[in-house]
Amino acid sequence: MLDFGEHHHREHQLVWMRRGRMRVVVGASSWHVHSDHLVWLPGGAIHHITLLTEGSMISLYSPPGRTPDGDRWTRPQPLTADPLAVQLLTHLTDASLPFARRRACQELLYDVMNDSTEGAPDALVLPHDHRARTVARAIIANPGDQRTLTEWARELGVSEKTILRGFAAETAMTYGRWRTRARMLAAVQLLDRAEPVHVTAAAVGYTTSSGFISAFTSEFGVTPARYSRASQNSSA
Repeated sequence: MLDFGEHHHREHQLVWMRRGRMRVVVGASSWHVHSDHLVWLPGGAIHHITLLTEGSMISLYSPPGRTPDGDRWTRPQPLTADPLAVQLLTHLTDASLPFARRRACQELLYDVMNDSTEGAPDALVLPHDHRARTVARAIIANPGDQRTLTEWARELGVSEKTILRGFAAETAMTYGRWRTRARMLAAVQLLDRAEPVHVTAAAVGYTTSSGFISAFTSEFGVTPARYSRASQNSSA
């Protein structure tokens, strides 16, 4: 797992995970992204990119004055990966492109992006409250963490209700629902790497495979074994 750490830069960045899966954390959002999506990161936006599986990531950097048209590009966002946008982005990685050709390709790419749809299917909203966010980040870092809400409250020096309110008010999910969602997204990463179901279950905090299978099926409408088979077939 390759972790770029939290950072920012003056240039705008457009990222595509050509193969594999990555997690992008920006502000109160955590996006689990694969080849179906691009991520736009405007200059100055603090972000944290982690490559969750082996794969290939492409990034295009552009100076502060060059963006697609419109106010939407002042904020970070995941985008549906239009096939033409992907081809142009890949073409722009060729360092030998003449300046005029590069500029024309980038202008066309930005035109295509203006028609793109925003949204990532595997988004996970982080709470703004710093106590609840501490818990959320710990679960993302280690989805198998077995600390109870009572233990978290004692560790952070707050009441359980404070943490619960932070999740409910700011993520539109209960603490339990949010933790399950985070664990299921982590499970997908492991299954994509062909980890066995029982190993995945333990890694994301389940003491029994049956409990994990039930939660995964409820979340995604397919059993983890069937998901794993489909994932391996698609990457073969």
